[in-house]
Amino acid sequence: MPPLQRVERRLLRALAVVVVALGLSSYWIVASQGPGTVMKHPLSYIEEKAIAAASDDPQAVRAFTNEIIARTMLAQSAPSIADRLFRNEMAFRARQHPGILEQDIVDSINRNVSLWKLPSFMRTNRAQLQAYRRESRGFVRHYARADEKPMEQADTLSPAEAAFVTTMLVFQKLVNPQYQVDPEQWEKDAAARRAQAAANKGTPVPSAHVKVGRARPDVREYLLMTRGLPEEGSAVVSGVHTFLDSIKFDR
Repeated sequence: MPPLQRVERRLLRALAVVVVALGLSSYWIVASQGPGTVMKHPLSYIEEKAIAAASDDPQAVRAFTNEIIARTMLAQSAPSIADRLFRNEMAFRARQHPGILEQDIVDSINRNVSLWKLPSFMRTNRAQLQAYRRESRGFVRHYARADEKPMEQADTLSPAEAAFVTTMLVFQKLVNPQYQVDPEQWEKDAAARRAQAAANKGTPVPSAHVKVGRARPDVREYLLMTRGLPEEGSAVVSGVHTFLDSIKFDR
């Protein structure tokens, strides 16, 4: 293989693994709880930091964005990733960053799925992303700026919400069988579950409530490539930053 093709292949591998690397948050949250620990809902830790960050105090915002990083496999990643999330979140709160478009997230995920030939269920669409945003705001309500209502959902996300929702949506696709179908089929299945719940006068269990299992064999091999996350300048860290470029995080 010519040298240029090898470089391109390594880059594509790094870009593709971002989609997977962002996705193991719930496993690490649950695994961090030791015997005898009083269990809190995993997302409550992020919500607590989000409430404190409503003041826009830089230290509180840093604690909030760090909590999002800490609850994913990116917890051991190079500091430049957490620093970039913090800077973009502060710029958003100061109205110096316009926010992250839903469509940019969808396009970037799907581009990586296509480039690396990941299973088709790893794709997403606007409807699925929006539905997952609504679910996640049932647990983390305080992404909004001070002049917005907590449950309002615009077409743009704050950098913090973008990082969290991307992380958790991809996690569902790794371990939640309900999400291991093409997004178009997921929409039909979700509508059927809502209709069944309404017929039974019950409330559908949010699909954020999942049993954590093993990643499917067809995505497991990509997880091994995250070992370069702690190393600044590694292909994986470069891939993370390229992914953030594609959804318009400032450098």
